Amino acid sequence: MDLFPIFLSLRVATLSTILAGVLGVGLAWLLTKLGRARMVALASVIGFGFTANVLVLMALFVAPGQADPAVYLTNDEAAALRWLETQATPNDVVLADPRLGNFVPGWTGARTVYGHPMETIDAETKLAEVESFYATGLDNGILDRYRVTYIISGAPPAGCATWTFGRGTRRVCR
Repeated sequence: MDLFPIFLSLRVATLSTILAGVLGVGLAWLLTKLGRARMVALASVIGFGFTANVLVLMALFVAPGQADPAVYLTNDEAAALRWLETQATPNDVVLADPRLGNFVPGWTGARTVYGHPMETIDAETKLAEVESFYATGLDNGILDRYRVTYIISGAPPAGCATWTFGRGTRRVCR
């Protein structure tokens, strides 16, 4: 359990930056060889780049209207995470449902049993354990196995010693 996840998103970002640099050098070389067609090729590249940026901007304007729960937190969830941010340390492990677990490290600095599927070691196993815990409310050893110090839940889970925070539909147990 002392392994750290491979930061796939960082590797992808690094690789894409290197690839963009190589493509840029190749494009510059190609533009020197095109002669009169250089302006058409350059306009095409600029137009393509502009279109990609417009799509990103459109997504930014459309997303808030849809309020996708994978992206947006409820007020109760945000309050629970804000409270946990003041209490948890980087050594703490938080058990949260699979969707909310993705937000825990960024909001609190604490680790989570299951968060992002690409950043969680043995993600499939941990996802099944977390889903089972929240579906049944039974511990099945998950709290000890991952040294859980906080549980974010809507209903009181088995093994909850004391509620330390509560607001609306979200509660934090220690």
